Amino acid sequence: TIQAAVLGLPDKLILAMCLVFQLMLWPLIQARLSMILVLTFIAWWLISKKYRWFVLLLPFVLGFSLFLASPKFHDRVISIYSDVTEFQQGKLESSQATRLEFWKRSAQAVVEKPIIGYGVGSWPLAYQLALKGEVGMKADSPHQQYFLWWVEGGTIGLICLLGIFAAIYKDSLALEESAGRALITVLAVLCVVSLMNCPLEGAGMSEYFCFVIAALLCVGAKPTPDRSARPFNLQGIPGAMRG
Repeated sequence: TIQAAVLGLPDKLILAMCLVFQLMLWPLIQARLSMILVLTFIAWWLISKKYRWFVLLLPFVLGFSLFLASPKFHDRVISIYSDVTEFQQGKLESSQATRLEFWKRSAQAVVEKPIIGYGVGSWPLAYQLALKGEVGMKADSPHQQYFLWWVEGGTIGLICLLGIFAAIYKDSLALEESAGRALITVLAVLCVVSLMNCPLEGAGMSEYFCFVIAALLCVGAKPTPDRSARPFNLQGIPGAMRG
């Protein structure tokens, strides 16, 4: 769908309308932020390079408009402040307060083993160790991809994760224009969602990102000359001209 958005003007407009409609209905704030990001990229590709820098204001305009037009989004944003206040008071009843608790303990775990981390799949153990006897919560991930890799793989693991993202971006530059733009958009969404969740862990979301990225890398590869059509040169084969 994202690739279709960069193929032609009608496709872009249709997808933009669908995303705006979904912005009004979708309950998850991270999903709305992802849609705003996709709309921003669509506008970036559509507008001429001379005026592209004005597109950087679009996320703020869309976010403020959504804040005024959508009661669900308005209430969700307002609740963030109260959730942070509850976390400061030691209450962990809301999702935001729970995330802040996990991120706080993850940061403490990183301080203990900053280089190589605790090992793959060890975040629950690291969380319990960071509690140091305090009563915690049952959890299997910090709900943030960067902290997950940082705690389990240390700084080396975090650098590897960022290196994977950088490699995907580099590969997108070698694709055909439409596929390359689509891949950059998907990668941007992945990086943003990773700030609020673990999109590369678990069933569903992780498979979606992996399959979409792989598909774009395959279908968007620029055609190369068919090697079978090249003249066969025996001189390049050792011993072929002997006897």
